Amino acid sequence: MKLNVQLKFAGNAEEAFLFYKNIFNTDLSPIYRYKDMAAMGMDNIPKSVENYVANIMISIGESKIIGFDVSEEGFNRSKNQDTLIHITPDSKEDAKRIFDALSENGKVVNPINQTPFGYYGSLIDKYGVGWEVLIENL
Repeated sequence: MKLNVQLKFAGNAEEAFLFYKNIFNTDLSPIYRYKDMAAMGMDNIPKSVENYVANIMISIGESKIIGFDVSEEGFNRSKNQDTLIHITPDSKEDAKRIFDALSENGKVVNPINQTPFGYYGSLIDKYGVGWEVLIENL
């Protein structure tokens, strides 16, 4: 079994995924836009969203983060961050690099630091996505 995460964006999924692609040094899937969905019988896509991303994806290890755009009217991200993406890098150096990159122009909730349960930090990135970075004490 694998667990993947799907995120919605208010028209900036492609920008966000290019940002994540660089941080995690991974490949980006082909980008499918809503206008491409006409070939699948979805020919009633409003002009205002036809260039929005219908599907975009990156892989991080065995996991995938999948994204798509919705109209601003259909977008609502919780202000109290009910959901966070939790990532476990291979080293403290990598954890710090990832944390610093994700928090650029975002909001650090808990600075990355050694805690009783591990090397941990949490943040909300510039796209409003919540992240936790943790290397557990073993």
